[in-house]
Parts: sequence; structure tokens; C-alpha cells
Amino acid sequence: MRTTSQIRDHLRAYVDRERGARSTRLQRDLDPPRDPLVGDWPALMERRAREYRIFGRLQALAAEEGFEAGYDSELEARLKQEGFSPPERGAIRRRITNG
Repeated sequence: MRTTSQIRDHLRAYVDRERGARSTRLQRDLDPPRDPLVGDWPALMERRAREYRIFGRLQALAAEEGFEAGYDSELEARLKQEGFSPPERGAIRRRITNG
């Protein structure tokens, strides 16, 4: 048989554990742990610059020829002359054909 003080101590410990767990969960929700920056930062920035370059060229193309412009050999030659690599030209072609 438990005494009143044992029951009180047990309940107090339970409440303290629950309060601590809840405050820990709340703290984690308000300030989630951040993963350290991992990976190749220069490659990420290079990829982002390439995407901006492709997007900028698509916008210029839409301004020049309208949104209905198609991808043809003339555009391919112009992009090649402007220095776009084959993967970049492929990305532009896919974005034009897919809309």
C-alpha cells in the first residue's frame, strides 16, 4: 500500500516529466534543428547561375518572339552562338516544347 506522500511524489514526478517533454517538443517545433550545410557549395551556385541564365534567355525569347515561339534550327544556332552548352540548349528546348 502506498502512502499519500508516495502517491504525491509519483504524480509530481510524472507531471514534471510531462511538462519537460512538452516544453522540449514546443522548443523543437519553434526552433527546429538545422542540418549543417553539406555538399559542394560552388557546384550549387554554378547550377543556380545556369538556371538563372536559362530562365533569362527564355524571358528574352518570349519578349522577342512571343510565347508561341517554337524551337527550330535557327534558334538552336543562335543559342549555340551565344555560348549555351548542349544541356542548356536541351533545357531551353524542353521548356519551350512543354510550355
